[in-house]
Parts: sequence; structure tokens; C-alpha cells
Amino acid sequence: MKKTGSSLLGVISIILVMSACKNQPSYNGHEYVDLGLSVKWATCNVGAENPEDYGDYYAWGEISSKSTYTWMNYRFRDSGESFMTLRFSKYYPEIEPGPDGNTTLEPSDDVANQEWGGNWRMPTKQEIEELYNNCDWAWTTQNRVSGVKITSKVEGYTDRSIFIPAAGARKEKELFNTGEYVRTWSSSLTQFSGSAYDINFGSSASSLDITYSYDDRYLGLPVRAVCP
Repeated sequence: MKKTGSSLLGVISIILVMSACKNQPSYNGHEYVDLGLSVKWATCNVGAENPEDYGDYYAWGEISSKSTYTWMNYRFRDSGESFMTLRFSKYYPEIEPGPDGNTTLEPSDDVANQEWGGNWRMPTKQEIEELYNNCDWAWTTQNRVSGVKITSKVEGYTDRSIFIPAAGARKEKELFNTGEYVRTWSSSLTQFSGSAYDINFGSSASSLDITYSYDDRYLGLPVRAVCP
């Protein structure tokens, strides 16, 4: 009888775990939240195990993290040492002379796709704008970690949200703005070849102008992935 009771408890435990998993949808092994938008947003940064974890930091278009982030060791730097003189081997906006007019990362240069596989990728500038325009953004703390809670305003999805921690960024060997700014890359280059769009949301942010911004491509920022 004791053995039968133990077996029954085991079966119940398995059923409960399976039921819990059904409430946390995932794709290719990584959980996401459907906010009623054109894409689904991951619950964690790339390299993180929990929503509050900062995860890894990447320069734009690089697929591995590193200890130092500078223009001199940037993957696509071809020549030059300052913002005005830099030339790149890949990803130039159409308004500037260069080897290509590709302004969106290819899958081979998208760390979200390379790390998570399938159709996971970094969001475009337009998808970040969609996230802002269709969700409430509230500065908060979650498990003692500062960041932004983004809650859907779309009818039928208003009970769903994601949390992005204020992980700051890396420049040279230093980590800065932690606890103060949410920073995550988009896959979209700006009109200037040396910078790309990102989420740049601070604790005092109150307008769209400072909710998505752009940063120099060589900086190390976290990545929050999306999937179809």
C-alpha cells in the first residue's frame, strides 16, 4: 500500500508539472509571452535563466560576448578610429557609400538566432515601436531587480506582461547604468552606419523619444529576442 501511495503521488506530481508547463508557452526551448502583437517576446534576455537576470552582452552584429568592447575590436570595423572616420565591412545604410545597403541583421549575424535557433531573432526598430505603442511601460522592481514591466494594452491580452531588467551596457571593460537603464539591441541600423537602434529606457523615462534610441554598434548590450 505504501508503494502504491508513493506511485500515485509521483503520477500527480508529473500531471501538475505538465499543467504548469502548459501555462508557460515556449518555442525551441525558450519561453515567450504573447502580448497580442505581431511577434511574441521572450521572457528572458539571451544568456539569462530568469527574467531578472541580465544575461550576456553583445556588440551589434556580434554573436559572442567578450571582455572588452571598443571600436578597435568590433567585428565589422574595416578602418578608422573615430565615429566620423570609421568604415565597416558590412551593414551600411543606403545614404552612405559602402559595400552593401543592408540595414537589418542577417540571421548569421543575429545572436538571438545563433544562440536559440529556429525563428528566434532580435526585434526590429518597428517591433520595438509596436511594443511601446501597444503596451504600458512602468518602472518597477522584480525580485529586488530594477527594470521595466511592459503590460499589453491589446484587448484580450491585458493580463500579460514581460519584465526587462535594467542591465545597462558595457563599454571597454566597464559595466555602467545598471539599475538605471534598460538597454537591449534591435536588429535595425540607423541612418548612420556607426549606430543601431535599441531600447533605452531609464527610471525617469516618460516619452517615446527616450524609450527607443540608438547606440554605437561596438557597445555591449543585452538582447531580448522575439519569435513569430
